[in-house]
Amino acid sequence: MRSRSARLKGFRRWRTVAPAVLLLAAGLAGCASNPTPPDDSNHAPQVTQISILGDKPVVAAGSFNVTLQAQTADVDGDALTLSWSGPGNFHGVNNAAKTVLWDVPADQYGDLTVTCTASDGDLSGSRDRSFAVGRAITAADYGTPVNGTITWSTADSPFYILKVPVDIPVDVKLVIAPGTTIWCESASQLSVLGELEALGTSTQQITFKPYAAPTTLQDYWLGVSMEAGARAANLEWCNIYNANVGLSLALGTQDPALVSIVYFLNCKKGVVAGFGGVEVSGCRIEGFAQGVVADDCEVDIHNCTFVDGSESSLILRGGSTGPCTGNVMTDVAAPIVNLAASYPQLNYNSFYGTGVAIAVGGGYGTDPAPVDARCNYWGDGLSEGGVVGRISISGTDPADVLYDPWRDSVSADCSF
Repeated sequence: MRSRSARLKGFRRWRTVAPAVLLLAAGLAGCASNPTPPDDSNHAPQVTQISILGDKPVVAAGSFNVTLQAQTADVDGDALTLSWSGPGNFHGVNNAAKTVLWDVPADQYGDLTVTCTASDGDLSGSRDRSFAVGRAITAADYGTPVNGTITWSTADSPFYILKVPVDIPVDVKLVIAPGTTIWCESASQLSVLGELEALGTSTQQITFKPYAAPTTLQDYWLGVSMEAGARAANLEWCNIYNANVGLSLALGTQDPALVSIVYFLNCKKGVVAGFGGVEVSGCRIEGFAQGVVADDCEVDIHNCTFVDGSESSLILRGGSTGPCTGNVMTDVAAPIVNLAASYPQLNYNSFYGTGVAIAVGGGYGTDPAPVDARCNYWGDGLSEGGVVGRISISGTDPADVLYDPWRDSVSADCSF
């Protein structure tokens, strides 16, 4: 058994050590409750996005100084240096603005991949971005004829960019395949001296559109034009946007032009025809000043819709003749039809609105030939006086207008 003095000595030793033990325990407990100190090691930067600056929606092969811009992230806030690689030439790197100028190769179409790498001097990160690049159509390079035919198709290029006015020679047929898109630069025009065949389908339509951000401008580019002596024009399931004249046949074609199921949007004039003949069927002309204008031309205009016009849907003058039937003309300024034509046939059309629907003479000359305007719809439940009120006849030798019978509803039966 230990003596009392020994026990006291042990107690005194414990009393001396105990405060240190308690302090150590408290310190350990405090360390356990604190978060892990932040890691002060370097982190690799990231390139989060690459985009094109400017209003051009797509890239044309052979373009110079296309401005690309990157977005980057670096958790350490380090100053970053950017480098760029891919097809073509990159120059004018601006690390502050995170931009570069790209000279696109002239002979490569399709998806071209550009890589941007960001470096903080120690670590780096990169990102790839594929850009769709289309073939540029110029006066010197519009394709190589094969057996007298040039073909534009998605098999050759994902799309085309009409950069300037281009003439397709007289001995060449231009075929535009279904699904092809042609972006049209400001003031450009596609002029065909030979033959044009642009036959899309309901699921693969052919589209001409502005090479710019979306716009409602009516004359961003000049349009498609068949020139003097052109053999033929055949368009079906096409879209023509924002042209001065969507399709010009003003100088005529050797064979009657066929224009079927074409959507003309925001064109100052939809179709202008002169001489020869033209059939316009199933088309929609929207946001126009003048829809179809025919001078001294045989026309067959049927089952078309005219919407949101500021002047006239149809202008037939200079001896133009032929049927205009089954058309719908809505939200257009009066008069809807201006006539100085030879025996025009305006049957089974629907004239909406309340103003003058047909004007004969009135600044377009006069022609005593009768106008056959029977079986048209002029408005719900109109009396004869109401129908007559929608017809304007002027001139020293005005034509007779045959309007009876008429339809008093859109769905009413009518025959003559």
